[in-house]
Amino acid sequence: DLSFEHSGDSVADTVVVMSGSVVFERCRFAGAVARALDDYSEGGSGLCLYGITSGIVRDCDALNNGRYGIRVSDQATPMLETSTCRMNGLRGIAYFGCSAGTARGNVCTRNPDSGIFVGDQARPTLEANTCKEGTRGIVFSGRATGVARHNICNAGWLGIHVAGEAEPTLEANTCGQQMAGIQYSDGASGSARENECYSNHFGILVAGHARPVLEANTCRLNSDGIAYVDSAAGVARQNTCEKSIAHGISAYGQARPVLEGNACRHNNMSGIGYGDSAAGIARGNVCANNAEHGIHVLQSATPYLHANICRANGHFGILMADHACPYLAENVYGENGAGDSVVEGYAEDDPF
Repeated sequence: DLSFEHSGDSVADTVVVMSGSVVFERCRFAGAVARALDDYSEGGSGLCLYGITSGIVRDCDALNNGRYGIRVSDQATPMLETSTCRMNGLRGIAYFGCSAGTARGNVCTRNPDSGIFVGDQARPTLEANTCKEGTRGIVFSGRATGVARHNICNAGWLGIHVAGEAEPTLEANTCGQQMAGIQYSDGASGSARENECYSNHFGILVAGHARPVLEANTCRLNSDGIAYVDSAAGVARQNTCEKSIAHGISAYGQARPVLEGNACRHNNMSGIGYGDSAAGIARGNVCANNAEHGIHVLQSATPYLHANICRANGHFGILMADHACPYLAENVYGENGAGDSVVEGYAEDDPF
C-alpha cells in the first residue's frame, strides 16, 4: 500500500533494485522519465530489477512511466504476479540480459509498443497474462527463449511477435482480431502448439527466413489461416485451419514449408494454396469442403504433393495453372464439383 512516484522532468527510474530478494505487494510505481523512447537510453522505468535480484512483485500498478512499467535485466529472476502495467511510454513489462523468472496473471494495457517484451537472451515463463490495446501483445526478440502459455493477446496489430533469432515455446495462447495472431519474422524459430488464432488477417504468419514448428494450432475465421511468405520454412503439423476468407494454408514468395496432417476445410477459396516460386512438401493433409479447390498450385510453384485427401471441394481437388510444376503422388480425390484435378496453361503435374 505504498506509492513510489517521481515528479519533475529530470531523467530517472522510480525504484531500482540492484541485488537481493524483495517483496513488493500492492505498490504503485509511476512517473519515471526517459531520455528517449528506445532500449538504450537512460531512465524511464517504474520498477527496475537488476543484478541477481529475486523475489515477488504482486498486485502492483506500474503506470505513466516514460518507457517501461517493470524492467527485469541482468540475471534477475523475479515472480511478477497479478500486477497491472498500463499507459507506459513503450512497454508494460520488459526482460533483458539473461533474466528469467515468471510473469503470471498480469494485465498489460495501453502500452504503445508491446505489453510484454523479451529481448537479448532472456528466458522467462509468461503465463496467463492479458495484453491488449497496444501495437503488439507479447514480443520475443534477439536470442530470447522462454515459454509463453495461456496468455490472451488482443493488442491491435500483432498478438505474439517472434523476431530476430528468438526461439520461444508458445503454448495454448489465444490471439484474436489483429493483423496477425502470431507472426514469425527474420530468422526466428521455436515452436507454437495448441494456440487459438481467430478473426485475424493472418492466423499465423511466417515471414523472412523464419522456420518454426507449428503443431495442433486452431486458426479459424482469419483471412488466411497459416501463411508462409518470403523465404520462410519450417513445419506445420496437425493444425486445423477452417472458415478462412481466403485459404486455410498458403505459401508464396520462395517459401518452402513442410505441411503434414493438417485439416483445411470450409475455407472460402482453397484449402492449401501455392503461388510465386513456393515449394516444399504437403503430405497427408485433408482439404475438404472448401469453396474453390482442395489445393491450388499457381505461377511457378513446385511443391511435392503426396497422399493428401481432397474431397467435396467446390471446384477441383487439385488445380495446377500458369507455369506451376508440382509433383503429385498418391493423392486421394472424390466428390469435387468440377473434377479431381486439372492442368491449365503451361503447368505440369510432374517436373521430372
